Amino acid sequence: MTGARPIGSLLGISDILKEYLGGGTFAAQDLVMMDGSGEAVVATAAALVLGVANEAGTSASTGVQVNITPFLQVIMDNDNDGTVFAATHVGEYADFIGATGAMYVDSSSHSDTTRACLWCLEYNPQGHGLDSDTSIGKYAIVEHYLTA
Repeated sequence: MTGARPIGSLLGISDILKEYLGGGTFAAQDLVMMDGSGEAVVATAAALVLGVANEAGTSASTGVQVNITPFLQVIMDNDNDGTVFAATHVGEYADFIGATGAMYVDSSSHSDTTRACLWCLEYNPQGHGLDSDTSIGKYAIVEHYLTA
């Protein structure tokens, strides 16, 4: 699994979906951010996240829908490169890596002292169709435009 699959807000509020002009190419379920022109582009690690793209976008795409819900929870796959994702990572921050259409949590970035884009809520969450995949985690987006 690649990308970020939204599964609701920690606050229990309904999803907030907004439409933006695309400023670059990104895939559905990519984390996106705003560029300097107010357009949605694929997010980069260490940047504030706008939300999760509900659909693919390209430069000058109009009406690209993005889920901008505060404290959005997402299911994401860990890359297990260097460090294997484990239950001990719950409660730690982590960054994501990868390009459009291929975003993963950087397993090696998990830290309980250094704040990062994502906060691990659960190891191997059940009930999302990926029950046997122990590289999957549930995360909250904590470096978000609406909550930073």
